[in-house]
Amino acid sequence: DEPLDQPVDANPCVHCNLCVAACPTDAIKSDGEFDFMACYNHTYRDSIPGFMDLVRDLGAARPRRFARRWTDAEIAALWQSLAFRVEYRCFNCVSVCPADALEDFHGSKEARRLVIDEQVKPLTRARRELDQQFVIDTPSARRRHGIPPGEWRTPPDPTRPGEAGVRLVELDRVRSSHIDALMRNMSQTFRAEEAEGVDCALQFDFRSDGGGLWWARIADQRCQVGGGTIDAPDLVVRCDAALFVAISRGRGRPLLSLLRGRLRLRGERRLFLAFPRWFGLTPKHGLLQRLAWRLRLSR
Repeated sequence: DEPLDQPVDANPCVHCNLCVAACPTDAIKSDGEFDFMACYNHTYRDSIPGFMDLVRDLGAARPRRFARRWTDAEIAALWQSLAFRVEYRCFNCVSVCPADALEDFHGSKEARRLVIDEQVKPLTRARRELDQQFVIDTPSARRRHGIPPGEWRTPPDPTRPGEAGVRLVELDRVRSSHIDALMRNMSQTFRAEEAEGVDCALQFDFRSDGGGLWWARIADQRCQVGGGTIDAPDLVVRCDAALFVAISRGRGRPLLSLLRGRLRLRGERRLFLAFPRWFGLTPKHGLLQRLAWRLRLSR
């Protein structure tokens, strides 16, 4: 009979870290940070993200590339989900959360052991080893899982039958149609693992209707974004808002825009070259990229 909106004595989400251990894509961090896009692209794979991937890959009209990216099992899972109802691939964080029995969990070693042995360990193994894991396509993810350019999944291991491995998905398939949404989502699309040791301030000046001034601060593997200006920016980007949206969606040509003066950079231009890595833009998969991959492996 007590009201449900009363404050609790302690925050139940800062002690046990069971959700951190059970998360298959490391979307939940031990310091409290949450990578929304890592969760979204895996958990909702058989919903909007997968459907957008499928349609765009079909539209590309490259049969060999399509066959490498899509298996019959993935297509069937997507069709079943869309035709019947959406199926979620993961709710491990909810399954292992002991918030509904905090007194027993924190007061009894036996209760904690049962939760860990009967819930956390099975779910962790199932999601990390047996079920297919969908990971955002970045250079560090490819190095970590040994997936070369031109391929999108870990090869099957004949010594470990039944394990589906890792499937890379492209983050920029979830696209923003205007600059306001693009900039507000920048902190969500930011790939922290690609910015280790980076400390910089960025200023954006979008000179068109719907543009305006925006800033971004990247430090401690985090990205903060806001409207207005920032003191002493390391890089200033000036261009039309529609052009920046097009570049972020893979339709604009940044080099050609620089040569034509439509895109202007002031400060450390090398930072602009890191944007595709920091914000998960589609990497290239041509012959040069495959050769560079093999050279790195041979060192």
